[in-house]
Amino acid sequence: MSFLYPSLLAAPFLLVLGLPVLIHLINLMRQKRIKWAAMDFLLQSQRKNRRWVLLKEWLLMALRVLALAAILLMLAQPVLRSTWNTLLGGSQTHHVVLLDDSYSMADQSGPARAFAQATGFLAQLVDKCEQDTGRHRISLIRFSAAAPERGSRPQVFDLLEEEVTPDVRSRLETLVAELRTSQTDMGPLAALDEVRRLDPPQSDERRRVYLVSDFRRKDWSEATSLRQQISDLAAGGAEVHLVHCADPPPANLSILHLRPAGGAVAAGVEFFLELAVHNFGQREVRDVVVQLEEDGHRRPAVVFDAIGPAETAARKIRVSFPAAGQHTVSARLEDDSTQADNVRYRVVRVTDTQPVLLVDGAPRARDAYFVATALAPGGTAVTGLSPVIHPPSYLRTATDLDKYAAIYLLNIDELAEAAVDAVRQFVRDGGGVVFFLGERCNSAVVNAQLFRDGNGLFPLALGVPTNLIETRDPESPDLIVDERHPVFSGFAQRNNTFLDQVRVYRYFSVRDEPSVGSSSPAKRESRTPDTARVIVKLRNGAPLVVEKPFGEGRVVAVLTKASPEETSLGQWNTWAQGNPSFVVTLLELQSYLARSGRSVREHLVGWPLSVPFDGQRYTGKVRFRLPPGADQQTVDVDAEQGPEGLVAICRDVSTSGIYRLELVTREGEQENEFVACNVAAEEGDLHRLDRGDIASRLPGVPYTFHRAAELQDDARHLAGVNLSETLLIALVVLLCGEQLLAYAASYHPSRRGRP
Repeated sequence: MSFLYPSLLAAPFLLVLGLPVLIHLINLMRQKRIKWAAMDFLLQSQRKNRRWVLLKEWLLMALRVLALAAILLMLAQPVLRSTWNTLLGGSQTHHVVLLDDSYSMADQSGPARAFAQATGFLAQLVDKCEQDTGRHRISLIRFSAAAPERGSRPQVFDLLEEEVTPDVRSRLETLVAELRTSQTDMGPLAALDEVRRLDPPQSDERRRVYLVSDFRRKDWSEATSLRQQISDLAAGGAEVHLVHCADPPPANLSILHLRPAGGAVAAGVEFFLELAVHNFGQREVRDVVVQLEEDGHRRPAVVFDAIGPAETAARKIRVSFPAAGQHTVSARLEDDSTQADNVRYRVVRVTDTQPVLLVDGAPRARDAYFVATALAPGGTAVTGLSPVIHPPSYLRTATDLDKYAAIYLLNIDELAEAAVDAVRQFVRDGGGVVFFLGERCNSAVVNAQLFRDGNGLFPLALGVPTNLIETRDPESPDLIVDERHPVFSGFAQRNNTFLDQVRVYRYFSVRDEPSVGSSSPAKRESRTPDTARVIVKLRNGAPLVVEKPFGEGRVVAVLTKASPEETSLGQWNTWAQGNPSFVVTLLELQSYLARSGRSVREHLVGWPLSVPFDGQRYTGKVRFRLPPGADQQTVDVDAEQGPEGLVAICRDVSTSGIYRLELVTREGEQENEFVACNVAAEEGDLHRLDRGDIASRLPGVPYTFHRAAELQDDARHLAGVNLSETLLIALVVLLCGEQLLAYAASYHPSRRGRP
């Protein structure tokens, strides 16, 4: 317990407590002795009741002393100590506050918003420091300000080693009133790292680090780095306090992505966007409405009937833009616990047509002809694809493979090493490659150049060309497709897919595969590498179409020929011989492999936005126009030299939306480049960790756990609450008791018998 006026409890004032004793002694001295014969009987009665009389007199004196003590204590104004006293430290303390301002702190489903609890703790801490008699300094850093590449350390800290004075308190009150949650998903690691860079505490100084956060599961799922950071701070003499600000997790929906999901992204051609919504809550949510906009114009909303707990619901949306260029699409959910993850933006770059590269190893390029006819039939069937046919030598010197939506390698006998490297880089960067084999292909060359013991592009090691033995049942189909695969999922809903009419006569076997007549298909498929997936097999169980991921892209190998024409080894198949399923399969395969959907990476809020551009065509003066809600609407920057040319960098990426980059050509004309910036959807997972969960992730690490709500209650009811009113009530009770006891201890003659 502490006192606001402790000088009132000094020795001179405590002498007042002896006044009742002194008065009692004086009263004893004033009594006169009178000898009286009847006094003997009175003395005998006194000796008989002496103890009871003395007890009442001592109790009466004690009550009078306590009454005076209550008056002194009331004047001294005692304050009962609480948790805040343990937080204030000694005579000189440096308080370092790490404030979580990620958008999950905007959760407003509980009794108090998480961020409001955090800023309330900060305000109370400064208030208590100012009231305390010791010397206190404070530093404040927000998680979002500690993000990488955000600037120098003076810009990182909102307060840096400021001594707590009335002026600092006034500045902090203004700062707290202006603080808002960001749209970032920054965790505590970067902020903890900034604390480690502070100068070591002085010999007479205590350092206390407060990690004020909602402790969401996402940031603490892998706590190895956090445990090391906190351990290092503790080893350096700092006391770590974890201040928990979150209430139990509510229901929350987040839009995970909005991205191209099939079809050629070309003018006048329908293609698909995939919209995915995730339910981070613990209950099913029904009738979820998502509003859509294209280039700022409303389009029909998408409604999900129900999304179960921890489930993701996805829907493909048909879109079409009449003109080439950059187009914007946005999706927005209805308001819920957090708002930042309810909207998603996308920039779709639409071209007049999408070029597709066909490389044919045969001089007449008949395989390329059938593939090109399927991809671009002509007439009224507009696919938005523009097949381009080249010989294998084109790949050795090609420097612009990125412009192609996909590459088809048809009946290739051998490729130069430079060509193989170019194709590998194309796939690694997110492109798609399709192999069709043929009579010119050599298994040894493919295995050495492309398979490379499983480390190359080709999905599996080839054997030799093999004939498919005819079956006695003419109705038995040669092709068995995996209808769960995106390329063939559409066939599952059709009565007549024409796939059963395809006949395969020749194909390449898999190296070390059992003989064709083996009755164990499962044994055959086990020979394919673990990274490869068989999506079409023959009726004898042998793989025919195999898929393999490579880098950011995919490779699909068709172990037969694209052309149905006769070759030196005879006819390979009849698939492209007027069978509609060949066209449908290639178009679906092209949509599945198209690099437009995967190669465009999303940019996340909180990270610098870097946009490369052609320095020979444009000047180095660049202007960024930021979306509504940003701190400033325009940012002018000078382009920096990057590894592949000039790069415009905008470091103020604090708001999701469409960022417009204004470029000026050498001729003085302005051109715009649009970039979509979105929040990290995973931050919408509001599942919190409790005291026990944190303890399990920080074993052996010294720290103290607090709840912000409990500290606020503590401040409201105990810390800083003057006990004078309580003492006044106690004084009234003591005086009433003293009067009653004084009446009982004194003599009062009976009035009975009087007239």
